[in-house]
Amino acid sequence: MPCSALNIDVMDMSGEQHLDVNHDIFKQRMSQEGTPVADLEKGQVGEKSEKGAVVMVDGCGSCYGAETESRKCCNSCRELEDAYRDKRWNVREVSGVPMCANNMNKLQGEFSRQYSKKEGCNIHGHVETSKVAGNFHFAPGKAYQQGTMHFHDLAPFKGAKFDVSHTVHKLAFGAEYPGQVNPLDGAVHQLAHPNGMYQYYLKVVPTIYTSTKGQQVRTNQFSVTEHFKENPAGQPQAVVPGVFFFYDFSPLLVDMVEERTSFLHFITNLLAILGGVFTVAGMVDGVVYHGQKALQKKMELGKLS
Repeated sequence: MPCSALNIDVMDMSGEQHLDVNHDIFKQRMSQEGTPVADLEKGQVGEKSEKGAVVMVDGCGSCYGAETESRKCCNSCRELEDAYRDKRWNVREVSGVPMCANNMNKLQGEFSRQYSKKEGCNIHGHVETSKVAGNFHFAPGKAYQQGTMHFHDLAPFKGAKFDVSHTVHKLAFGAEYPGQVNPLDGAVHQLAHPNGMYQYYLKVVPTIYTSTKGQQVRTNQFSVTEHFKENPAGQPQAVVPGVFFFYDFSPLLVDMVEERTSFLHFITNLLAILGGVFTVAGMVDGVVYHGQKALQKKMELGKLS
């Protein structure tokens, strides 16, 4: 899936939403063979012009009715979209606003170039979430909210068939402790019919790890199940194509304490093992000795045939 189409959204059950997340998120355009084709890009606030500058409006630009106490001005298309999202208005309506008029054409042109070359996208970074059930997902199109429903605007892509085959190089919830194994690290999914919604269901378990030196790491472990919902033939966008991670936190907490046995304890265990070996050897020797004596006695009485 081309980087120009891909967006990251984070939302949870408390109603908190972060749509089109770009802070601390890096995108790398990749060729079909898996090699980088452009410099690493970090998400920027505002829209970029062809020269790389952020397109801004001088003074205090209008938010077109979406002003709030904390947001009086909208000086870029990105700020206007954020204002519409805060109001839970349809973000698609900003396409007719002068400061956003050229965005659609630029997006379609960039997407067409990358799509024709079958480019992919390598994304890395981190996002912050609340400790309540929620999801984060990678999907094409600008996200917007209508009431309680979450939508992605796929209109600029005109029925494109998105390939959601992917590799999860690393996924972790918090810092890692020594020896921690995350079940999705290195997971590769090359799909025969790649157009659809790939879903991961994660059960996150809070964990406290204490080392032998008394240092604590407060982190999380998780288990995972997965499901793929394919778009039906002839309807390439019946469901939003993308990779979705649904997570929920366990009410239990795992407390792991690393301990090192003392030398005296080691010696005690070693002696116990040696004692067990000698006991078994004595039992075997007794069985062999008494068996041999019984055999010799029968031979002396002539009862052995």
